[in-house]
Amino acid sequence: MFKKPIHSLLLSLLVGGSAALADLPRVWVFAGNPGDDEHHRVYEDIIGKLTKGLHERYGIPDGNLTVLYGPRSAGYADVCSREALLAEITRIRAAMEAGDRSPVWIVMLGHANRVRGGSMFNLPGPDISMRELGREIASLPAGAPLVLWCTTTAGESLIRDAAGPNHAVIAATSPGNPENETEFPNAFVAALLDDATDTDSDGTVTVPELFSATRARVLEIYQSGGFVVKEQALLDGDGDG
Repeated sequence: MFKKPIHSLLLSLLVGGSAALADLPRVWVFAGNPGDDEHHRVYEDIIGKLTKGLHERYGIPDGNLTVLYGPRSAGYADVCSREALLAEITRIRAAMEAGDRSPVWIVMLGHANRVRGGSMFNLPGPDISMRELGREIASLPAGAPLVLWCTTTAGESLIRDAAGPNHAVIAATSPGNPENETEFPNAFVAALLDDATDTDSDGTVTVPELFSATRARVLEIYQSGGFVVKEQALLDGDGDG
């Protein structure tokens, strides 16, 4: 339960409307190592639907959207290496410290695995631990709202490590869940593009609305296949971890 409203943490539905650029979120997508050609195609499909939806449905301009996944020749900002990822967080920090109060959204896509003492986000080259990534995010200035969507498995430690004032942190899995590939990414994108996600029909999609709609879609995927539910998403919206 939220201890306080987080109405500032939202995406505005701008179909036929407009908003000041400062009110629109700046969005980063960190898509890690796909591992094989099949997952590469899956990731490109998810990234394509996500970026198109953010542009066309929510009015997010090119300058507010950064995708780390592949080479610049393929239309991405860069490969999502450890160095490039941390450089983008440094960029976020610098903008916040300079007074930019635009909401920040970070979406993590890819594989992760548990290791002794934590978990790792799989990247081309050296991986990064969820703990290090979470602490980097937790240390960002609190002046602007930040929403972190970890759609991978083994990302539940981010609920604790990335929590902080004005932060909403979402993880696709809970500590007791098995280390399976999650259904969360496709469910998240589908919910983001669905009119029904705006449950109160006020023209905005808030973090709780999007989280609830995504979680419901994940449940539907498992139930339609007759499978045991193996992922329970978590959300921290008050910064207490």
